[in-house]
Amino acid sequence: MQSLTVRVHSEKQLHNLAAHLARLLQPPCVLALDGQLGAGKTSFVRGFVAALHADGCVQVSSPTYALANSYCTQPVVHHLDLYRLDSLQHVWDLGLEELLLDERALVCVEWPKTFVVQMAIARLITLQLQLGSTEHVCERVVHMSFSLQCPCAWYDAMQQFVQQD
Repeated sequence: MQSLTVRVHSEKQLHNLAAHLARLLQPPCVLALDGQLGAGKTSFVRGFVAALHADGCVQVSSPTYALANSYCTQPVVHHLDLYRLDSLQHVWDLGLEELLLDERALVCVEWPKTFVVQMAIARLITLQLQLGSTEHVCERVVHMSFSLQCPCAWYDAMQQFVQQD
């Protein structure tokens, strides 16, 4: 597994990071976004989806109560929030595995718990978002880990992007 850590100082920088990642990826791929409330998970997805939308103007909201939103992007993005689910069985019972395993889509999962790992998804990128500990109100630290099945070019391109920024 290859990992890198990025420190961003604004929501715009978080969106730029997400947009760069979005433009690199090809389906199928799952992004597991974890972090405390307010750490920037939904904000990251906003930047990710906007980068793939035809005109960049798309309303992205947390699917906390809907559990899943899908966006007409190229490729399609499914956005799931598993916060209220207690077990992998609930994922199956609600039919969410169809979205998680969609071969034609990029999937962003907030609050993945251990569900995504239990499903043995091959092309998995885990993102741990943390609030920064400095005077920068919007600072966030993003730890990215790429599974071994992810193309090395994805990691290399992200590492190069981070070093330039």
